[in-house]
This record gives sequence, C-alpha cells and structure tokens, in this order.
Amino acid sequence: MRILTMNNVAMTRLWPRVSRLACPVLLALLCLLLSTHDGSAQGNPSTREKPPASSELAKLTGEKDEIRAARYKLFQEESTFHAQYFKPLDKIRKQLDAEEADLFAECSGEKDLKSPQYSYCIPELNRFNQNAAYFNQRLEDLKARLSVQQQQFKAKNDDLDRREREVDRKISLLRRTGSNR
Repeated sequence: MRILTMNNVAMTRLWPRVSRLACPVLLALLCLLLSTHDGSAQGNPSTREKPPASSELAKLTGEKDEIRAARYKLFQEESTFHAQYFKPLDKIRKQLDAEEADLFAECSGEKDLKSPQYSYCIPELNRFNQNAAYFNQRLEDLKARLSVQQQQFKAKNDDLDRREREVDRKISLLRRTGSNR
C-alpha cells in the first residue's frame, strides 16, 4: 500500500496544481490560434497569394540547405585529400629523421670512413641520400597537387558562396514583399 501512495505523491509532483489552473487558459489560446488560422484561409485574396510565396521560400530554404551540405562535403573532400597525401609523406619524413639520427650516431665524428670497420657507412649514406631525394620529389609532387587542389577548392567554394548570396538575396526579397502585403 505504501508503494501506491508513493506513486500518487510522485504523480502529483509531476503535475502541480498550477498546470491544472493553466489548462483552461492554454485551451482558450489553442482555440484562438485555430480560429485565426481558419479565418485567414477564408479571408481576403491577398492572404491567399501567400502560400506560393511561402512555398517559394521553402524551396529557397531547401536550396540553401543543399548548398550548406555541398560545402560540408567539399570540406570533407579537402580533409580527405590532406589525409591521403600528407600521412604517407609524414611517415616517410619520420623514417628519414630516424635514419638520419642513426647514421649520424654511427658514422659521424672522428671516425675514419675508409677503414673496414666503418665501410658500411658510405653505402648507407648514399642510400639515405637517395631516400631523401625521393622524399623531396614526393614533396614537390604534393605541393603541385596541393596547389591545383586548393585552386579547385577555392573555385568550388566561391561558386557555393555566390549561389548562397543569391539565395539569401531572393529570400530577403520574398520576405520584404511578403511583409508588404
């Protein structure tokens, strides 16, 4: 029995007495809103012309949302491009840095590179130089691709900006003409 009284207490706390008093007021407001909506539908001809404007406004708002989605997709493509090309290049650079540190520790200083003990250093240094040249070549290729990609990205983004400004202009024009009626 105690559980039932606890539930009743909990229910009364969820629905305070103020809301019971506000129900008739809220019901009256709802009736007033519905009656004004019905009256405007039967009203003068100028109010009947608004639905096409609102459908045009909805169409333009949808177009603006599509532009935003296209811009988001464009930024994702740009991010994917950076990940696709920079991550492998960073990996190569880190390998080169590690190789350079190892070679510097093994083959630098007052060591005689012509002695048989350090004869491996010259081929290793040559291999390191080839790897560094490969890295620099990849870096130059990446810079060229990045430049082209950034130009394309900027052109697409500028086109989206232009379209969005045009849609915003049309929306503001529709709202101004809608408020003048």
